Amino acid sequence: MDPSRGYPQAKRLLQENFGDELKVTMAYMDKALKWTNIKSDDGKDLQSYALYLRGCCNTMQDLRIMEELDLPSNMKLIITKLPYKLKEKWRSTACDILERTGHRARFHNLVVFMEKQAKNLLDPLFGDILDHNRTKSAAISKQPSRPRSYGNSFATTVAVLTDEGDIRPNAKEKTFKCQNILDSCASCAFCEGKHYLKDCQKLKTQTRETIVEFLKTKGFCFGCLLRGHMSKDCKRRMTCERCQSKHPTILHLDRVKPFEPVKSRETSINSGQVTLKPGGVTWTGKDCALSIVPVQVKATKGSKSVLTYAFLDPGSSGTFCTERLRRQLNTRGRKTEILLRTMGQIKTVSSYELSGLEVGNLEGNTFIELPKVYTQDAIPVTKENVATQKDISNWPYLEKVRLNEIDADIDLLIGANSPRALEPWQIINAEDNGPYAVRTVFGWVINGPLDSCTAEETSRLPVLTANHISVTELKDLLVQQYNHDFPERKFDEKNEMSAEDHKFMKSAKSSVMLKNGHYYVTSTA
Repeated sequence: MDPSRGYPQAKRLLQENFGDELKVTMAYMDKALKWTNIKSDDGKDLQSYALYLRGCCNTMQDLRIMEELDLPSNMKLIITKLPYKLKEKWRSTACDILERTGHRARFHNLVVFMEKQAKNLLDPLFGDILDHNRTKSAAISKQPSRPRSYGNSFATTVAVLTDEGDIRPNAKEKTFKCQNILDSCASCAFCEGKHYLKDCQKLKTQTRETIVEFLKTKGFCFGCLLRGHMSKDCKRRMTCERCQSKHPTILHLDRVKPFEPVKSRETSINSGQVTLKPGGVTWTGKDCALSIVPVQVKATKGSKSVLTYAFLDPGSSGTFCTERLRRQLNTRGRKTEILLRTMGQIKTVSSYELSGLEVGNLEGNTFIELPKVYTQDAIPVTKENVATQKDISNWPYLEKVRLNEIDADIDLLIGANSPRALEPWQIINAEDNGPYAVRTVFGWVINGPLDSCTAEETSRLPVLTANHISVTELKDLLVQQYNHDFPERKFDEKNEMSAEDHKFMKSAKSSVMLKNGHYYVTSTA
């Protein structure tokens, strides 16, 4: 083109493609907000980020659109790129600025703060305060831990792969040699045997709680059983041999069914079958009495009371009632998920959490406030385990005991978390292999065999109920996991939650589900 026309055209094209204020602003902001996270004590990276932000700050004087970097939301994104200890320092600096000037900290204050911190880290005399000897010795001591627990990872770092994924001949020999060295030095951290932790037979016999506590204490990753990182950062998760999910087999959690009503005495004895229920293995029958007493239950703020039987179970760490009793009391409660640990079983069940319930004796002159009560479809005992006055008439030493009888089912289980309800006021010891009696705040309860064992009865199925119930809210387990994976700041229920936190909790509460032993939360973002 003729220079008189070409030069103005070139300037126009340059302005259109590289001089548009909006494009320039978006390019600056995009790079500033997508900067990689800065590691702790990395002065050079912090200085580079501070220099770039200084350029953004200078550009703000000419481009009004750049003032969007001054918004608190964008400043928070920039702060997330900093190490945790610098975040804390900035929080203190921002509070000082607010108290001193009466205005919040601005973008240029943040830039000055980062420049000062970078200058401190790059100080030629005192900038590097790390103990390199200690760091080096710690690195050396950690080297054997990687091949000790997971041999394949060490072997593949030595093997040379072709483009097709095959191992070159000279690399195979090195791989086998490294594997032999690895096998010779493998040592289990649990039993000190010559095998890997994932293959330890002694560890597999332990309870899941014991295994989790051991891995946590020794600093092992819950994804690959190696030290040096947490499960949230694990990139080499093991595959479970039982459910094919991404976790070690020793941490597998079986899914089990919720509570089921116990079969009747006639069905169990005549069929000769064993009935499984939440407390463990149960053969139903009337040969043995449990601590079951008639009570009345009511809501603290209500006047309606319901007569029912209560099972006083010292083997349970929680208190339960049936859905039927909840409906009779006309109380709604809060829907939740709980983890039940019983004999040989761990299960997750849906439940309602009820508060403000009271239980009292039939006379109505004594009431005890119950702790949190969780609902279930049924209580793991039947009326066959309730002793009557006729049942104890064969035992003269119990002649002073008077048992109240009502026409009701067993809709309440009171656990050890309500000690006043289980507290013994008086005890009549057993005689001649008979039952013993305990007087509680609600009246007398009978424990033990109700009939003498005859030759004919010894051929029947034994009558046994084994109960040990432990209840934990899933919310508490999630908090424990958050505190373990993010130790920089412990979760505190007293901390104020932002609007985003409330939105996330609402989404998580409505979408959480258990699938193949893992919990999934569906994002609504």
